Amino acid sequence: MASVNETPRCGSTPPVSPGVDRTGGGFDHTPEQYRQPGVQDGDIRDAPAATETGIGGPPAGGNAITFHNDGDKPLHLRFTQNAGLESIPDLVVPPGESRTVHFPQGWSGNWRSLAGGGDAFTLGEVAFQGWQGMTFYDDSRIEGSNAGLTIVPAGGGRLTGTLDNLLEGAPEDVLAYNAAGIPYGIRKSTVNDIQDPAVVGFLNERIPDGMGYTYPTDDLSTAGTHDTHLVVRMDDFI
Repeated sequence: MASVNETPRCGSTPPVSPGVDRTGGGFDHTPEQYRQPGVQDGDIRDAPAATETGIGGPPAGGNAITFHNDGDKPLHLRFTQNAGLESIPDLVVPPGESRTVHFPQGWSGNWRSLAGGGDAFTLGEVAFQGWQGMTFYDDSRIEGSNAGLTIVPAGGGRLTGTLDNLLEGAPEDVLAYNAAGIPYGIRKSTVNDIQDPAVVGFLNERIPDGMGYTYPTDDLSTAGTHDTHLVVRMDDFI
């Protein structure tokens, strides 16, 4: 993949609030906790290195994400870059297998599973070479939830997200339905800056504090690391 050298939108002066593009793009925030001196990788939650999970060690260099499909069906992923950055082709990960994607310097954006056939998606978000050169990442359920997702630095550090199938046991008033009338996930928590109290309340019951964005100002859910290789596990709800 061609290398580009763009300045990520999270920049050298970190904003406080998140900026999830409602058209499906991007990742544009560095939360308040990373404005403080002395914050180190894994300050909130630690997880084992990727080599201990059987996924394998980090790539030779550069930015990379290893995607592991924990489900029993192919995982179809689509990437959306922030404005002016290089596009990343769609990716299909077979059941039980992993694939590693390399990203240009300064790349920021998100990815989603296309499972369910609707417009509610779990988003994984990342910004490489962000504030003070760090990699920032998070699990966001603001645009809906159609898959379980966890993210952790390959060298060990803070784990964020959950692989729980939120569709199981979910009340009808938070369900997302596709065109065939089949429930496939959880509705968007926020539309045009207006929060859905039922969805936000449900997500806050099912996702531990700091483990995933359930509303736009939930900045404690962004994690930061000096590692440039992340490991992602995903499992579609249906």
